[in-house]
Amino acid sequence: MSEYPNPVNLTLAYAQLRHRAGELERAIGEALDEQVSLRTRLILAGLQKLDTEAFFKRVTGHPAPRLDGSE
Repeated sequence: MSEYPNPVNLTLAYAQLRHRAGELERAIGEALDEQVSLRTRLILAGLQKLDTEAFFKRVTGHPAPRLDGSE
């Protein structure tokens, strides 16, 4: 048995590593996409719960303006 690796074995090992690296890259991409999606959903849920009239009054000290002009 030779102490040096066989070129065929090295080529096969390299191909396997490249394949695995591609799988990991795709998995990381999917995880990042899911993280962005989750953050977006959390932000939107928070915005839906935000009482904008109360926030406006707390920040400005005045009632929030209405679209129809009434107070």
